[in-house]
Amino acid sequence: MKLRKIIVPKFTYRDKLGEFIFSNVVILFDPETDKITPENFDQDRHEYFIDDAEIERMAAVSKFLRE
Repeated sequence: MKLRKIIVPKFTYRDKLGEFIFSNVVILFDPETDKITPENFDQDRHEYFIDDAEIERMAAVSKFLRE
């Protein structure tokens, strides 16, 4: 399986402390399974992956916003 990388304009990150909306989040997906574009991305409907570094970035930003 070869994953494709795109940047989605809006992504909602949820953790135990709340919900944060991020812009320009890099997601990975299998183009043979889903035909995802930045315009049609629906994180509740599509199957996708987020790299560990991207998750850490979002967690750090959300921590900063909480402080």
